[in-house]
Amino acid sequence: MSIAPAHLPMLLSALLLAGLWGITLRACWQQVYHQAKDPLAPVAWTPVLLPALLLSAGLGSTMLLVLGSIDLQVPITTSPGTLARAMSCVLVLHLAVMLAASHMPRDAGWRRKTATGLAMVFSAGSAATMLYLVRHLHLAPLPEVSSPASWGLGLMILSIAALSYRQINNRWLGGAIPGALVWAMIALMPQILSWPDDVYYVGVKDATPITWFSVPLALAAGLAMGSLLLVTWITRLRENMSRQPMPETMPTEAEIAALVETSVQELLEDRRRRDALYDRVLRQSRIRFWALDLDKQEYRFRGERETQDNETLEDEVMPAADWFSKYIHPEELDLIHDDVPNQLAARGWFDCLHRKRVAEGVDYWRWVIARGTVVQRNGQGHPTYVVGTQVDVTEQRELQTALDRDGRLFSDGPIVMVRWVFDASSGQATELDFISPNIEKLWGYGLEEVYGFQTLAQVVEPGDLAGIGSKIQAAIRGGPSDLSHEFRVKLKDGRVLWHSLYARLETQDGHGYVNGFIVDIDSFKRVEQRSEEQARQLEELIVELRRAKDETAILRESSEFLNSAESLEEAFHIISRAASAIFPDWGGALASAQDQVRLRLAGRWGEADEFNTEFSSGDCWALRRGRAHHFVDERVSLRCRHVHSPVGEQPRPYLCIPMSANGETVGSLHLMSRVMLTKEQMVPLAQRANRLGETLKLALSNLRLRAGLREQATHDGLTGLYNRRFMNERLPIEIKRCEREGHSVALAMIDVDHFKRINDQFGHEAGDTVLKALGELLRQRVRVYDLACRYGGEELVLIMPGCSMGDAVEKLESIRMAVAALTLSYNAMPLPTVTISVGLAETAGGDADHLLKQADERLYHAKRTGRNRLSIAVEEPSITPLQAEDGPVVGIN
Repeated sequence: MSIAPAHLPMLLSALLLAGLWGITLRACWQQVYHQAKDPLAPVAWTPVLLPALLLSAGLGSTMLLVLGSIDLQVPITTSPGTLARAMSCVLVLHLAVMLAASHMPRDAGWRRKTATGLAMVFSAGSAATMLYLVRHLHLAPLPEVSSPASWGLGLMILSIAALSYRQINNRWLGGAIPGALVWAMIALMPQILSWPDDVYYVGVKDATPITWFSVPLALAAGLAMGSLLLVTWITRLRENMSRQPMPETMPTEAEIAALVETSVQELLEDRRRRDALYDRVLRQSRIRFWALDLDKQEYRFRGERETQDNETLEDEVMPAADWFSKYIHPEELDLIHDDVPNQLAARGWFDCLHRKRVAEGVDYWRWVIARGTVVQRNGQGHPTYVVGTQVDVTEQRELQTALDRDGRLFSDGPIVMVRWVFDASSGQATELDFISPNIEKLWGYGLEEVYGFQTLAQVVEPGDLAGIGSKIQAAIRGGPSDLSHEFRVKLKDGRVLWHSLYARLETQDGHGYVNGFIVDIDSFKRVEQRSEEQARQLEELIVELRRAKDETAILRESSEFLNSAESLEEAFHIISRAASAIFPDWGGALASAQDQVRLRLAGRWGEADEFNTEFSSGDCWALRRGRAHHFVDERVSLRCRHVHSPVGEQPRPYLCIPMSANGETVGSLHLMSRVMLTKEQMVPLAQRANRLGETLKLALSNLRLRAGLREQATHDGLTGLYNRRFMNERLPIEIKRCEREGHSVALAMIDVDHFKRINDQFGHEAGDTVLKALGELLRQRVRVYDLACRYGGEELVLIMPGCSMGDAVEKLESIRMAVAALTLSYNAMPLPTVTISVGLAETAGGDADHLLKQADERLYHAKRTGRNRLSIAVEEPSITPLQAEDGPVVGIN
C-alpha cells in the first residue's frame, strides 16, 4: 500500500483542512467558554450545535481525503451507512467538546486537566472512527492493526493531549499544532495497518467511490469553517473593545475640598493607632505635628525633638501665648497675628513662613513653614480647633537665597550666551557663530581659543554630545521648537561642572541655528544628588524600621520564654532559635560563666566550630572591654584568642557580645558569619547583635539566680550534700519506687568519731574543714542515683536505691577506709586522723522513719562497740578495721 503521486495534493489538502479545523475548534471552544463565564448571559444552543456540525464535517472531510489518497490498485469504496455512522461518531465527539466548554471549571489548574482529558478522549475517538472506516472498505481480506502500531497510536494521542494542556490559552498554536497531529494520526492509520499481500475489490451494489464526493465535501467544509472562524474573531474583537475603560474625569474643587476634609478626619481618628510609626519617622525628620485649641488657648505638638530609640515621643502642651512669645521670632510675630486669622477666615486654612527658636533660651533660629487647617468651628462659624504641620525648611530657604543671588548675578554676566550653526540633515554642529565674552571669566578660555575649537568635544564631555545631537534632530523634524539639555563642561583649570543649555532652534536655507544661553547648574545637580541620597537613606530607614519591628517581636517572645526556662539547656535552645531568626545566615554559640574568670559554651548552632569550648574572660576582647567586638579580617581587626581557624584559611567575620548584669558576667554571645563582610557592613550588624545581647543578659541572670535558689533550697551550704529537708521528701519516694520495681533500699547513717574533740581542740573552722572533706569524698564515691545528705551536725545519711546489703557493705567499707586515709590540715596545722562509724539498714517497702530509726540504732551500736566500724545489726560482731583488711565480717541477729 502506498500514496499515489497523483493523489499527493489530496493528502496535503487534508493537512491544510486539519490545521483550519484545529484553529476553528479552539476558537469556538474559547468563545463558548467565555460566554459561559458570564452569569447574566442567556444559554444559547446555536454556538454549540452549529460549530459542532460544521467542525464534524471538516474532520470527516479530512478522513475521506486521506482515504482517497491511498493507492491499492483497486477502487476505494464504502457504503453510505458506514459513512453515516462514521460522521455521526465525529459529530458526537464535537458536541461533547462544545458542551464541556460551557461547563468548564473556573480554576486554571482543573481547567487544564479537564481540557487534557477531553483531548485524549477526542483523539482516541477520532482514531477509532478512522479505523472503523478503513476496516469497512469494500476490500477483502481485511487489514489488521499490529501491536507496535497500537503503541504508536497511543503515543500520538498522548502528544495531542499534552500539547492541548500546554497551549490551552493560545488560539493559533493551540489549534494548528494539535490539528496537524490529528492529521498525522489519520494519515498514518492506513500506513501502520498490516495489509494482506493480495488486496482485491469486493463489489457492492450501493458502494460509493470515496474520491467522488471527498473533494467537494472538503471544499464546502473548509469554506464553512473559515466563515465560522471569522465570525468568532469579530465577536471577540467587539467584546474586547466594549471592555475598554471610560476616560476619567477631573474632580471639582468642591469634591477636592470634601476629600481633604475627609482625609483630615481619618488622620485624626487613625492617629492613636499609628503613633508608634510616627514616633520612628519623626525621630529622623524635621516635621512637627501640632494642634491649637483656640478656646483653651492651648498649643499641643509632637516631633522635631531628639530622643533615644527606646523613648516614646509624648505630646507636649503649653499655653499658646508662651509658644508665640518664646519661640516665634519677634520680627514675624505681628505678621502671624494679623495674617493667619485672615487666611483662616477667608479659606479655612493657612500657610506661613517664619523663623522659630530651636529651644527655649537659645538664640538660634531656623526657618519653618507652618500649615494649618480648621477642623472645628463654633456656632458662629469661628475656628475653635486648628491642626497642622511645621516643616523645617532652613536648607531650602538657604537654597532659595542662593538662587536669588544667582538671579541677581545674571545681569552681571554669569550666563553664557551662545549661537551655534549646525547641519540640518545630520544635526551635528558645524561652527560656533557667537559666544559671550564672559566665557573667559567663567570657563577660563579666551575668545580666540574657543572660536578655534574644531569640535564641541574639546569643551563638552563626549558622552553628553550624543544627547544634544539626538534632541536637535528630533526638533528639526517637528519644526522650530525649544531645546534644553544638561551636559558637563571641561573648564580650563581641569574642573568639570554641570551646565544646562536653554535654546531655540531655527532652520533656514539648509542650515540650523541654536540661539540660547548656558547656565552653571552644578550646585543644583549636587542638591539633586543629595536629595536622591536622602531618598535612598529614607528607603533604607523604612526597611530598617520594618526589620526592627520584626526583631522586637522575636526578642519579646524569646524574653518571655527565657523567663520560664528552668535550665541552661532550655535557655540555649530559645536563644539559638531567636539568633537564627534575626541572623539567618550566621552560626553562633552561647557561653555561660562558670566563675568570675572561666566560661564554657552551652552549645553551638549553624557553622560555628571556630569558637573554643572553654576559655577565660581574658581570651575575649568583648569581655575584656565590656562592649561588643566585631572581627572582619586580621588586617583591620583584632582576633580573640578563643577563636581559631583551620591552618592556611582566613578567619571568617564574627561578633562577640558580652552579657553582664548587676556588675557580674553571666555569659557571652558569639556569632559567626558564613560569608566575608566589610567593616562598614559589620557596624549595623553589631548594633543589632547588641540589642539581642541586652535582651538576653537579664534573662540569663535571672536563670542563674533561680538555679542558685534551687541549689540553696535542696543542698547543704557547707558540705554541698543534699540537706535534711530534701532527704525527708525524697526517701519515701525512693522506697515506693523500689517497692514497685521489686528492689530494696539501703540506708547508711554515718557519724564522725570524736568530732566534738576536734571542735574543742582546733576550733569549729577545723570541724567545718573535716565536714567539707567528708562531703567531697562522698560525692566522688557514690553512684549517680545515690543520695548523700547531711542529716545534722556531723551526722550524714547515704541512701542507696536498688542496692543489696552485700554491695552496700562493700561500698561503705571502701568509704570508711578512704576516710581513715584522709590527711587533713587547718591553717597549716595537721589534724588528727578522722574515722567514721556507720549504721546500715535495709527495707523493701517499709516506713521511712522506721528505716532511719534502724540505721540510727545500728550507728550507736557501732559507737558503743568501739567506733570506726560498720554495724548492720544491733547485736553483731561489728566489722573492725583489722577485720576489714581480710574482708567484711557481718553478723545478723
